[in-house]
Amino acid sequence: MSFCLMAFDAIAAPQFYEDFLEWFSAQTEWTEERDYDSLDGTTEPLAAWFMEMKETFPPMNGPYYLGDDKSFADEETEQCLTDYAIASGLIYGSFAWSVAEEAAETAAKLAAKHQVALFNPQTGDLIHCDSMVLGAMRTERHDDKIVAWEQIEREILTLDSPERGRSHRDNAFITIFFKNNRTDEQFMQCIPDYPQQPGFFQRLFGAKKNTAPAIASYTVEVGTGEKIYSTQVPTKEHVQQLLHAYYTSRQLPDTTSWQDTGII
Repeated sequence: MSFCLMAFDAIAAPQFYEDFLEWFSAQTEWTEERDYDSLDGTTEPLAAWFMEMKETFPPMNGPYYLGDDKSFADEETEQCLTDYAIASGLIYGSFAWSVAEEAAETAAKLAAKHQVALFNPQTGDLIHCDSMVLGAMRTERHDDKIVAWEQIEREILTLDSPERGRSHRDNAFITIFFKNNRTDEQFMQCIPDYPQQPGFFQRLFGAKKNTAPAIASYTVEVGTGEKIYSTQVPTKEHVQQLLHAYYTSRQLPDTTSWQDTGII
């Protein structure tokens, strides 16, 4: 396998991360009627990015191929050989893993210089793409990260796992919000409603310590930037419905019937 990076025209790409991933998948089916080794038909910023990238990471084929003598003159040059696919709105590079770190640093530096965006398919990270609305998630297990809905759904499905939490002091949670949506202070969050902890004698003579807590409901909270509202739902399926509606619409739910927590 190779280490891959994609430079692309941020204006031509969809402006919501989930749509962008679908666009990326469709674009890399390589269905354009064009020569994917040629710069003809691609944008000037992408062409300029490529022309500098190839100075350090020369292409292994096409009109800019250095030829066998130069390409395989030494091990260092051979390791830097890169398989590029040049489309009208993107350039996809497949690099050797041995040069992954250097390739990522060089690609990012040149992306900033030529004002193109950069996508890392291995991590899902975007660089120099401030116009795109990014869905983000935070849980008790990790800090903020950009995610697609499938990743959020997986976290919801394990909210009641005892490995993630057993009490309100040691609890699981999931928070989702958007970046670059002019709604950075808004969020939705879900926390399991853990049963009351047993007293001393219950712990001594009652259920085994490793017994998983029975989650009867979930508290869903909405932060508007001014107040936090909450409601209880009985199942993870209800949690999925609420969070999915927010994620796809990028609009907070109607909280008219929700409890005003008074937190500002």
